[in-house]
Amino acid sequence: MCRLLSLFLLLSVSINLIAGDWPSFRGKHASGVADGMKLPDKWDCAKGEGVLFKVKVPGLAHSSPIIVGNRLFLTTAVSSIADPTFKPGLYGAGTAAADRSEHEWRVICLDKRTGKTLWSHVAVKKKPTDKRHIKATYANSTPVTDGKRVVAFFGSEGVFAYTVEGKFLWKKNLGRLDVGAYDSPDYEWGTASSPIIWNDKVIVQCDTQKESFVLAVDVQTGKELWRTKRDE
Repeated sequence: MCRLLSLFLLLSVSINLIAGDWPSFRGKHASGVADGMKLPDKWDCAKGEGVLFKVKVPGLAHSSPIIVGNRLFLTTAVSSIADPTFKPGLYGAGTAAADRSEHEWRVICLDKRTGKTLWSHVAVKKKPTDKRHIKATYANSTPVTDGKRVVAFFGSEGVFAYTVEGKFLWKKNLGRLDVGAYDSPDYEWGTASSPIIWNDKVIVQCDTQKESFVLAVDVQTGKELWRTKRDE
């Protein structure tokens, strides 16, 4: 199964964080606001109206794209089976997906202007540590960038950092993050919280069944700086 990424033109010219960048989940300061953008008056993906490019993205992912300069980053988890199950919509079932086959967790960089793939790296390839909800994915968390590095959080599979040019920097194993319904521990719904970067620290919130915590690691090296238990 493939996702379809459509992008309308956002104007930005350098790799430093500027007005046109969208560096993390909900943009700068998590405000969901991007001022001064020249957005199209009409946008019709099927007809191509107002659309700069379309790119098929393999796998399943609820993570959002982020942008810095002319680079667009996204994450995805690609199953080794042809058509992994996914059930959108409103319903109350806590069912886990049956697919526990080998996956590739990928970090992808596209040219924001053309959709051309600049680089694509497999952060980890293995069978998933946990199950996932039938309406969730193994790549729920939006990556984050400080303009020099991009960091992706894949739950129990770990945290991974690259330069914006695609050079691997470090990985951090957080152990198994047992996440599911508070009243039904057997449900393994997966993580969703997105990391942030603040003062050269990558900060990740990990709420689990037993030992929730907030973690900070050095953005340059991945070294753990502190870990604070959280009574979630």
